[in-house]
Amino acid sequence: MPEGPFKDLKDRRARDIWARARKAAGIKHRDCVIHSLRHTCASRLLESGVDLKIVKEWLGHSSIATTDIYTHLQTKQLTSAAQSIHRLRQETSVGV
Repeated sequence: MPEGPFKDLKDRRARDIWARARKAAGIKHRDCVIHSLRHTCASRLLESGVDLKIVKEWLGHSSIATTDIYTHLQTKQLTSAAQSIHRLRQETSVGV
């Protein structure tokens, strides 16, 4: 049984709500899909430090492996942090 805030939201109702929201916003591009909202939600939760298991429950995934797909964002953040440290080290070594 799925958990999380969307557990009672059936596929058909979600699509209807999404279609009305897109129309109200004037979005006509077909690539703007409801899955993008889920992806953004999961990404932002992980970026803010929410545990992967909590995100799994929030999205209603039956397997942590499905949710683990979103952790690639954390890798990008680690790379960015490493690059920032490298720049800081270069800046401080120039001033020495």
